[in-house]
Amino acid sequence: MSIEIVRGTNQKPASSRELADLLSRQTELSGQLFIGYPIIGTPEGPYPIDALLVSADKGIVVFDLIEGTATEDYWLRQDDLANKMEARLKQYSELMERRRLLIPIHMVSFAPGVRDLASYVEDDYPLANSESLMQELEKFTWNGAREEIYKVAFTG
Repeated sequence: MSIEIVRGTNQKPASSRELADLLSRQTELSGQLFIGYPIIGTPEGPYPIDALLVSADKGIVVFDLIEGTATEDYWLRQDDLANKMEARLKQYSELMERRRLLIPIHMVSFAPGVRDLASYVEDDYPLANSESLMQELEKFTWNGAREEIYKVAFTG
């Protein structure tokens, strides 16, 4: 198992590099990691996503990358990213069953520069550094994963 990394550009080079390094070394996950590549169209204009993992094991993991230690309001960014990603995916009827999205969307803020996460973490809003990222990713599951849904999500 491995992660294929597709690199674009973003304004967060240190955390992007650390995320790619961490995920490229692990062997428990498979999928594609897009860094600085996905851009969602919104009524306000293009909305870039820092990093996105599409995995047959986990579903979709959206990463809010944090340079340095500026974690304030990270939970607001997670809510905004999750809402925009869900709205984007709901446009694909193949990913829907009635009103329910068939692929889970997980969020995590990745702050490799923060050592003591406990003082920053908000309930139900994952915040990870280099030491805790894999533990956070292990919590994410995709019950009822189906290959055809994964393929639509990957190409969509």
